[in-house]
Amino acid sequence: NFLHIHEATMLAHAGLNKSDIAYASFESGFYETPYFIVIDREWKSIVISIRGSLTLEDCVVDVLLDPSPLDALGEKYGFDGIGQYCHGGVLECTNWLHTDLKRHKILDKLLLGANAEHSDYTLRIVGHSLGAGIGVILSLMLRNTFPDLRCTCYSPPGGFITWRLAKECSDFVNSFVVDSDLVPRLSINNMERLRDEVLHLLARVKLSKYDIAKRIFSLSGELEFGDLDFL
Repeated sequence: NFLHIHEATMLAHAGLNKSDIAYASFESGFYETPYFIVIDREWKSIVISIRGSLTLEDCVVDVLLDPSPLDALGEKYGFDGIGQYCHGGVLECTNWLHTDLKRHKILDKLLLGANAEHSDYTLRIVGHSLGAGIGVILSLMLRNTFPDLRCTCYSPPGGFITWRLAKECSDFVNSFVVDSDLVPRLSINNMERLRDEVLHLLARVKLSKYDIAKRIFSLSGELEFGDLDFL
């Protein structure tokens, strides 16, 4: 957030005032996911908004497909995770975000306790793509503390949790597939195939990433599929 550029962009894009932002994290890595917490005074809600896939690190997380069991997580946070699984990369990102929330105690200050600034507000979690998947698992982890929370997902990854758990989440999670977005329509087989093809392509690339990027940007809007033969 050098010179507060990310913050200024976020405020301008969302049409928010600086006083509406309770917290923002712009950390971005393999498991560090940018998110911010907004005070929605009109709807009397505290909103956690989680960014979707954008960086190369996000793409790596997207293809970490090994299913992670949710038995221990369910026992710890009060939901039935016995025999249930979710996308391993999504779970790792969720654990990081949940730890960050606990470290800064933002939700405690805003919603919990007699001295909470907005104790009459409800908690809302919103995410897109990878952020939508994180939002669902985060909702399961927080629902014992905030039983009236709601989660809104835009184009969540297809099949990132087991079917039974997805059905049980329907009381507090609403998912929307935006137009022809391919992410919600992906299957495990397709993701594994995409991963293998990307790795195969990277092994065949004869140019450095810098040279590829320079060539793409120099072509501007004139680039066509046939121009990718240099790969």
